[in-house]
Amino acid sequence: MTNTVWIWIIAIAAIAAELIFYLVQKKKQDRLSEKAMDLIMHGNLDELDQLVDSPEMQKRFPLYNRLYLKLNASIMRGNLKKTDELFEEIGRTNMTDQQKAAYAMMGFQYYLPLERRGMRPVQGDAGYDEGQ
Repeated sequence: MTNTVWIWIIAIAAIAAELIFYLVQKKKQDRLSEKAMDLIMHGNLDELDQLVDSPEMQKRFPLYNRLYLKLNASIMRGNLKKTDELFEEIGRTNMTDQQKAAYAMMGFQYYLPLERRGMRPVQGDAGYDEGQ
């Protein structure tokens, strides 16, 4: 065989190996996503926290996505102080425009009803009962 044929064989093999690697990584990421959503849907929030903090999740998902899962769990628990902390932490991350929109909508949907019930002012940290 000529050098050109070998070059083509090596190139095709490299592309195939890269494709296989990508598909395996995508499958692992999809599996973790499904597990996280299943835990949320069934209210297994402690297990969700463990999954989000796992090395596998930290390796496969960006910080924003992991914090967003924790934020949802905190809201479901009704933990106002932890929810505030997570909103602040997410606000300090680098976000895409789509993530910024989701973050803003989540904040609006969370804080407006609390303000209407008099549980906290919309623009401040003080003035609400942390025990709620």
